[in-house]
This record gives sequence, C-alpha cells and structure tokens, in this order.
Amino acid sequence: MRNKDAIHLLQAEGYDTGIDLVALLALARQLPQIVGHGVPGQIAKAGRTLDLHPAPSFLADVRSKFA
Repeated sequence: MRNKDAIHLLQAEGYDTGIDLVALLALARQLPQIVGHGVPGQIAKAGRTLDLHPAPSFLADVRSKFA
C-alpha cells in the first residue's frame, strides 16, 4: 500500500490525518508526466471512495457509538 492509499484508507475510516487528500491526489495525478513513467498506487487513478460512493446515512450514528 502506498502512502496516499493509506491516507485515503484512514480518512475513509473517519480518522483526521491532517493531510489535504484532494491536493495530494491532484499532485499524484501529475507525477507520471513529471517523472516520465507510471507510478504505483490506485487511489490517484480511481479517486476517493466518497467521491464515487457517498457514505450511507446511518454511518455517522455507527461511528459515534465507537468514538
């Protein structure tokens, strides 16, 4: 797992990483042109989970029970 993928996982689970994932992904998408070859990591290719699939409405209640 690459760093940006780990950050995405933590944020998707509700942890505050203090990292601007949107900005990080924008940079990650430019890396292949900068370095001249493909780079590993799937989140930059696929996008954030919550951009693709909104969290179900009951999730906030579940998270608050375990906080």
